[in-house]
Amino acid sequence: GKMMQGAKIIVAVCLLAWIGEHTVAGFNPSLHELYSDTRGVDWIDNTGWPVFWNDPCTPVPWYGISCDIDNNVIGISLANNNLSGTIRASWGESLPHLRTLDLSHNRLRGTWPTALMMEARSLEIINVANNFFHGELPSQESFLLQSNLTSFNASGNTFGGTVPDLSSLSRLSSLDLSHNKLNGAFTWTSPYLSTCTLSHNNFCDTPQMCTLATCTCGDEEADMKCERTILQEFFNVTGGPSWNDQTGWNGTDPCRPPWYGILCKYGNIEQIYTSSNNLQNHLPTSLVNLTSLEVFSVHGNSGLTGTLPSSYASSTSLFNIDVGFTGISGTIPSSYGY
Repeated sequence: GKMMQGAKIIVAVCLLAWIGEHTVAGFNPSLHELYSDTRGVDWIDNTGWPVFWNDPCTPVPWYGISCDIDNNVIGISLANNNLSGTIRASWGESLPHLRTLDLSHNRLRGTWPTALMMEARSLEIINVANNFFHGELPSQESFLLQSNLTSFNASGNTFGGTVPDLSSLSRLSSLDLSHNKLNGAFTWTSPYLSTCTLSHNNFCDTPQMCTLATCTCGDEEADMKCERTILQEFFNVTGGPSWNDQTGWNGTDPCRPPWYGILCKYGNIEQIYTSSNNLQNHLPTSLVNLTSLEVFSVHGNSGLTGTLPSSYASSTSLFNIDVGFTGISGTIPSSYGY
């Protein structure tokens, strides 16, 4: 009896040792937490997930998992896989080599897992678009830890609060935060971003919050308010209250109905005609920020003086400027005509 009992103990110890060895080699708490938190049993594809002591990388990687030659998890791609639930705040602590995270087009809820970007500092691509995340975006501190980050997509959620300043992330070339509930003035720009989409948010809630910088990334509501701000500056600088015709120039939308002299296309200001309308003083530089403006005419306003702002030459849309019969001096590029 004692021998049998002793044999059982030895077998048990050996089994625990075997499990322990394989647990150390392959067990990844973050993957098991993800499976548990997001109802892995209901995923469309959960092949390989999660046998407790199995390595997620060998002999065959679990569904959606990619690994490097050292069997480190470097990618999680579970888009459109029926993940649901809330990911715990501490998630990501055992994913130091993770480069790609794609959890888009699922039914994830709750707030952003705060530990993820604090612990997983090798991230290059993050895509959590089209879920039900709410609360604030990752903090500026956590973003600044991601020196390799090239793309961040959190569109189609209900994130609120402000957007942290990411202008120092030199590898971040794509940012999509559209279709959320973000607010406040978007006041920073980045020379590194080639794609930046912020439409369908609550930026620039009042005209006073609207600055020219908010026009840079395509928030449709903010663009309209910014265009209005630019036009109001044009109105004020050129003596608008003394114009012969100033119909509509105190309205909320320069296109609906169009203010005097304004022609719009698809809701964007395309042409400004304020010829012979008693404009005074000089032209403001900010008109160049009307990114759809093609034609600009102040012909016949003899009270306009000064030089043509050099910034007008940098416009990628403007091709016709008419300052004839005014007191404006300077050189108009021949391609513009007059």
